[in-house]
Amino acid sequence: MQEKFVLRAKTAIKRVAAISAGTMMLGASAFGMVAATDLGDYPAPFVADGQWSGLVVVGSNANAADIVGATDIVGRLTQEAVSAVSGTGITTVTGGVAGKAVFSEGIANSSIPDTVDYELEDDDIASLYDGSITFNSTSYDVRELILLNQDSPSVETSLTSTDDEYLTDAYMETNKAAMQYFYLFDKTINIAGASTTVPVKIDFLGKSLKIVSVTATGFTAYVGDEYFLNVGDSVTVNEKVITLQNVASCTTSPCNIIVDVSGTKETVSGTETVNEIEITVDETFYSDATAERSATLIVGEQASETYTNNDEYVDYCATKWATPNCKKTDPDWKWVIGGLTSNAVGDTNQSSSAPTIGIKNDYVTNDYKDNPVGVGECYDFPNDFAEICFDSYTTTEYLDLTLEWDANTDISNEHADLTDEDSISIYSTVEDTIELIAAGLGNISSNTKTDHIYIWHASTGTGEVFYEDTNNDIQSAGTFNCTDFADLNVAQITYGATKTSNVGIDMRGNCSTTSYDMFMDINDDNAAGAGIEDAADDLNISWLYSADTDFAGLGTVAGANEVKELAWGSSDISTKDEDHMTRYGIIVEDPKSSGTSDRVELQIPNDVVRANIIVKGTAATVGTTGGSVQVNSIAGVDLVKLDTEVTDKTSKPMIVVGGPCVNPLAAEALGVTFPACGASSTIPTDKALIKLVENAFGGTNVALVVAGWEAANTRDAANILKTYDQYMTELDGKMEVQVVGTSVTAVTADPVVADPVVPDPVVA
Repeated sequence: MQEKFVLRAKTAIKRVAAISAGTMMLGASAFGMVAATDLGDYPAPFVADGQWSGLVVVGSNANAADIVGATDIVGRLTQEAVSAVSGTGITTVTGGVAGKAVFSEGIANSSIPDTVDYELEDDDIASLYDGSITFNSTSYDVRELILLNQDSPSVETSLTSTDDEYLTDAYMETNKAAMQYFYLFDKTINIAGASTTVPVKIDFLGKSLKIVSVTATGFTAYVGDEYFLNVGDSVTVNEKVITLQNVASCTTSPCNIIVDVSGTKETVSGTETVNEIEITVDETFYSDATAERSATLIVGEQASETYTNNDEYVDYCATKWATPNCKKTDPDWKWVIGGLTSNAVGDTNQSSSAPTIGIKNDYVTNDYKDNPVGVGECYDFPNDFAEICFDSYTTTEYLDLTLEWDANTDISNEHADLTDEDSISIYSTVEDTIELIAAGLGNISSNTKTDHIYIWHASTGTGEVFYEDTNNDIQSAGTFNCTDFADLNVAQITYGATKTSNVGIDMRGNCSTTSYDMFMDINDDNAAGAGIEDAADDLNISWLYSADTDFAGLGTVAGANEVKELAWGSSDISTKDEDHMTRYGIIVEDPKSSGTSDRVELQIPNDVVRANIIVKGTAATVGTTGGSVQVNSIAGVDLVKLDTEVTDKTSKPMIVVGGPCVNPLAAEALGVTFPACGASSTIPTDKALIKLVENAFGGTNVALVVAGWEAANTRDAANILKTYDQYMTELDGKMEVQVVGTSVTAVTADPVVADPVVPDPVVA
């Protein structure tokens, strides 16, 4: 069993961290390290990556308390020998939504279970608004909506997208207008009368938008940031300091003002540009006292602007993800505007009969050079308003499955003297994950699990299937008629949630010809029309066959790579020289290289791989709940030994229990001569030490010495390690601590006093 994480040079830095880890932390050992840098890393390196990798050693003359302490340490460490099963946790989003997308289907495809909704409102994303505004002294219900196309965005693999550079990664591609945002009026409204004195004020994508005039397909609005300033106040915009210096007196607000923009002073009336900053005077207040005068200003590179449908949005490039060439003349985001002079309830249809105000993405990402979103990345709406994220894979656990021509198969256990037969050999790296199907084979009464099977030509028109039993003996599972037969389900992969009909191994064809086909029949568990249920994801393998005699290789020529050896669905992938991933998540390793060796090498996931998708707003938090763990076996592993039984002190990290008076290894690690008792032990009176010694015993491994002044003190130190998670603060950053009962304190090294520097004598 292994985890597959393929990170490319192009994205290695920015894709190292996913939004959520996808696995749960199990004590401190879920991501155990090879070496520990201090006691805060415990239980590493004695348990690393969920596997027991250390050894506990007690002295052969140890007190019973030392032995009990060692037992406590071992008991706790065995509990840490577990690892998270990827894909079993549930990605949760507070203030947003999470879903699971099938590769090559829209992330919001409503026909597929567990995908995100394609219409998202405030009950989905907490930061979306659902409330009311006041226009022309009347209250109107309004709401914000994020609308996703049901076909796009979609998460694609190298095979579904036909971009070989994706390799074994998946990426979220998108079409134009696949991601949209709308501000909807839920009550009949007529905003045709909007003006500077009766504006339509809304918070659009998290920014204030004040519409002061409209046409059917456009509007004029204050689009800069709004600031209220008293005379003498300043604000910084685009690295320019804007200072309100004075406000004029006039009959009707707004009046003229005097501003200074980073040293450029001008009088502003209405909307003017000062030192590259556009300023619109929205409201003013005049008083005889200069200090009491104030103004509301709209400030930005553009303070006031007129937009029509399909114009670039104000912030036409998003903050976190943008196309390389995003600019005003080639924007990533455009306005969606229509029906503004109609008297109706708002909608998203951009028709002339109802007011529509929104934006849409105006870019396409459909190959690697477009920099599509990968694992741990997001497409974001302008102003950091919302994000659509490819959080993680639902599983990253794989087994290796090899299918190859074997010219030396020994089947003499079933057929005497046949020790070097030609066969198709199929084997897995995980025990009992190939399940033979009894229905098509006569020598087994029920489905039988193994990790190695062979398919052999027995005689004219007859094939035979063999398997390795628990004693590694090759047994016959049965024969089958191979003359012009339909699909025969020989076996299936049973690995985690990949089972029954998910990944079948089927035979088809005519063994009297020169080719014999095998295909991996791939299906997920969704109903028809809502997942992977047809031949589009099958892998078809063509084996060379010497007519009515033996298997002779892969394809049409043994030992060579040529077309028509391996197909994914209807696409020939025989000569591709990269690793690829199917819709189910099966990894096909370098077909060209494998084909030259007359084999097909696959990696099979423990469930259909789907993309965890998150859509979240500004207030969302992401986490993982639930999930299961597997307990890693310690059967046959040395856990504890006496010091006299240790033959190689450098082979693995050790926990040495007992002081240098009773344990020679403790004496050696502490640098004293065995037996070192009392004051010569270097252990404080009536206390115990827990000390991490690097490069112990002359090797590269560490030793953790757990030693007390008396055996009872050693037992106290062992109890600290037994409940180490309660003492992480005291252990973190320390190489050595003292223990008294249940109290843990750091050991402070004596300060190093340098010899006094004596200046060289001055020679006259």
